[in-house]
Amino acid sequence: MSISSDRGSSRKAEALADRALCPVAVARKLGLGVRKVAAAMRAHDVVGPLDIKTAQRWLSRAEPMPDWFAGLLAQNAARSARRHAKSEAKQVEEEHADLIRSEGVYRVLESGKRRRFTELEMLKVRDVALRAAKDLARGASADDLSGGELSALRVVGVDPGNHSTWPLHTSGCDGTGDYCHQLDETRSVRLRHVPGRLA
Repeated sequence: MSISSDRGSSRKAEALADRALCPVAVARKLGLGVRKVAAAMRAHDVVGPLDIKTAQRWLSRAEPMPDWFAGLLAQNAARSARRHAKSEAKQVEEEHADLIRSEGVYRVLESGKRRRFTELEMLKVRDVALRAAKDLARGASADDLSGGELSALRVVGVDPGNHSTWPLHTSGCDGTGDYCHQLDETRSVRLRHVPGRLA
């Protein structure tokens, strides 16, 4: 028999022994790994097997939980807290980077300089352009828009003075004429997206 097959047989035997001490169903109920629970039981000379009812009594405080079990729960809680903190830190970093990128893109747009934007920067340009297009469809004129918004519209091929190039129109507007149909101020404006524009 080869060394690799010996190792495979050994791992299978260990896994079976672990499940004999802590069945999979019990481990799932606890939110712990079979191997970790079994190792803790062996380290504390617990012959097992651990059953669900006993584990539930420990969890519900119906009876005192042994130190080895409390230690496992504490370790698991600490790992979860570290994962959560790491995830939050990553989210903060991404949001910060996104904010810096957005400010940089908007500064370029406000300056009116023509330049090629990266694919990531174009997401911000399209976002600014889409907000500006919504304002146009709701009745704003080019004079109402900022220099950055006008630049963003130009980059994506929208001419505020050419109604047919707008990517959004009020419901009921077919995109012809000089501007979207104006609605009564008391009614909300429903925007209709033009497929293929500002996607």
